[in-house]
Amino acid sequence: MQATYEFWANRRIKASGIIAAHTAATMERIQKYHRILVIQDKTELDLGQRRRTRGIGALSNQAAKGLQVHNVLAVSESGVPLGLLEEKVWSREKLESRLTPTLAASLNGTVQILGPMRI
Repeated sequence: MQATYEFWANRRIKASGIIAAHTAATMERIQKYHRILVIQDKTELDLGQRRRTRGIGALSNQAAKGLQVHNVLAVSESGVPLGLLEEKVWSREKLESRLTPTLAASLNGTVQILGPMRI
């Protein structure tokens, strides 16, 4: 466990470099397939209950705080995972902070924030 903490504490280690290596390996793997499926997923990581968090923002549930994550995965037609093509992680400001007072008043409660869909 200590090695993991030391790894992420190393200033030379960048998440973008790790993602780039995964993407390059995935691109190499998909070359042997005639057709692949590219699947995207957006999820939210609720970190609001954690202490000492920085850089987190609003989630679909405006009372929650955390990060948005969007992944793009490559999968063979038979369902074999081939790897990660892209990953973006970000935080966002509260929706209300992006609305001007005039626009917020004109909406008059007509905006509804929906949570994740369950299938």
